[in-house]
Amino acid sequence: MTSTGFIYVTDTDSRIPFKYKVAYSTDENGNYLSKYKVLIYGDYKFDVIAKHIKSENKVIVEVHQAGGGILSLVSKQETTYSTPSTSGFGSKGVGQILGGNRVPNQIAVKFLAKSFAYVKVIDVLGYHGNDGAEYYAFN
Repeated sequence: MTSTGFIYVTDTDSRIPFKYKVAYSTDENGNYLSKYKVLIYGDYKFDVIAKHIKSENKVIVEVHQAGGGILSLVSKQETTYSTPSTSGFGSKGVGQILGGNRVPNQIAVKFLAKSFAYVKVIDVLGYHGNDGAEYYAFN
């Protein structure tokens, strides 16, 4: 099943639509992985990988350029929780504090079910530099 989302670009205050597919698995350490394959205008552009480290009450979300390689990591964000719930959690970040609600969260995730294993990425900061930033929002 293909779902939709958008990239919010801060320097142009614009949104670029994308489609994505998500797959769920575990790694060799038993951490829960949610892997998003993102396509922009039909082309495979990047992966978003959310790793839930249940033993540490931590979620790490990484954005990688398609194709991998040593320089593929675009962004790495993390958040923690004290008590698991199916409500969203994360961090607004400086972009949303300065830019208001039109800017997605720096990182926002939520658990998919009451088993509190796999997470759904809601928003994550991707590219960021002197010329602006891109935030990825998943519907």
